[in-house]
Amino acid sequence: MKVYPSFRAFEKAVTAFAEDLDGTGLRKITTAVAVETKGDPSEAAKADPMNGSFSGWRRGNPIELKARYEDYPQKPGVFEVMPAPKAKGPWRVAQEGRHPMTFGPVLPKFTKTGKVSKVQRRAKRWNGVTRGFDTWDDAEKIMRDKVPPRVEAQVSKSMGRYF
Repeated sequence: MKVYPSFRAFEKAVTAFAEDLDGTGLRKITTAVAVETKGDPSEAAKADPMNGSFSGWRRGNPIELKARYEDYPQKPGVFEVMPAPKAKGPWRVAQEGRHPMTFGPVLPKFTKTGKVSKVQRRAKRWNGVTRGFDTWDDAEKIMRDKVPPRVEAQVSKSMGRYF
């Protein structure tokens, strides 16, 4: 712990620390926490029994369930972790499961002679039914548990430079 020779020196340190938690310093803290946090969804995916293996999807080549983060300059200190663009489909299947082929409403179709025949809408390909593992929900629980200590560690690190 630093010892300050006067109240003026202590005031300068407090002001510098306050400025460090504002603007650029806050963005550095947010980015550091976000970079660490974007790995949490992958941790949740590895804990699921499917372990990145989806039936009928690129055999022998497990799909990586990655995440990305986005910070918002207009809202300092705020970031969002979301599935990576190429992993949105696999994340949805891991969360909710693959749904059965559904038949849509009966739609009229006109034949060449002008008669009306009934046609049903079908899915293009049968992929089977799977149940979801609530993987993203698990990732959110992990993030809720790990983000506050990460923020505290970053603020303590910043505070250590001044006090």
